[in-house]
Amino acid sequence: MRGIVQKSYEDKIVLLLVAVLGVALLLAIIQPVHPWGAHTITVSASGYASAIPADVQVLLYANGTGSTSTDAASNLSATLTTLNSTLLNYVGGNESNISTDSYTLTRAFTKMNLTNSTYLATENLHVTVSTKTTSALLDALALIPNVYVSGEYSALSASQTKNLRSDALSSALVNATAQARAIVGQNVSLTPINITVSTYRVYPIASAASVGEGVNIAYYPGTAEVTGDVSVIFSYGR
Repeated sequence: MRGIVQKSYEDKIVLLLVAVLGVALLLAIIQPVHPWGAHTITVSASGYASAIPADVQVLLYANGTGSTSTDAASNLSATLTTLNSTLLNYVGGNESNISTDSYTLTRAFTKMNLTNSTYLATENLHVTVSTKTTSALLDALALIPNVYVSGEYSALSASQTKNLRSDALSSALVNATAQARAIVGQNVSLTPINITVSTYRVYPIASAASVGEGVNIAYYPGTAEVTGDVSVIFSYGR
């Protein structure tokens, strides 16, 4: 009797295994074939692109002084007339490249006599000029009385930013493809089926203007480097 029970139990185990294998086989048969192939590989890579910035932002201010607020404003206006005429020569007549950031009018008393005072009118501006003409502009500004340059920094133009980003990501894809081929083989067909851009960075632009008196002020725009990071899923055949 025990032998019969034991055999019945074993038969059930065999039938269960057959059923499980049958379901697995059925799933394998009806599972859709991946449209790009049965094998995939995922790699991550970075790409780089660099360029000399096309634009420079020059920060400057002009002063006008007078015994009355009207005199200070009038003197500032005369200085700005000369300044704007000069700036327009370096921006190709494009007034949108010249902006006023702030205007202030203050009254400063002398230490010896609080009844005497001088009015100071100040206008802060910034101008966007080509890297190629920055040195000449700095020379010209140094010759205008009551006009002072407070700083300058290089900047990528809108088209440069777009193109460098595209170049960096293209470089990253090339590097990802090279990594994938190093793993699966040089003669294997590779097809990118998914590309994820994880980060996009612009590294600081090194720039400097020489410190000196008068003319011949040289400006060095430096170089901007853009980095693009990608994660790519490749399908490949054997």
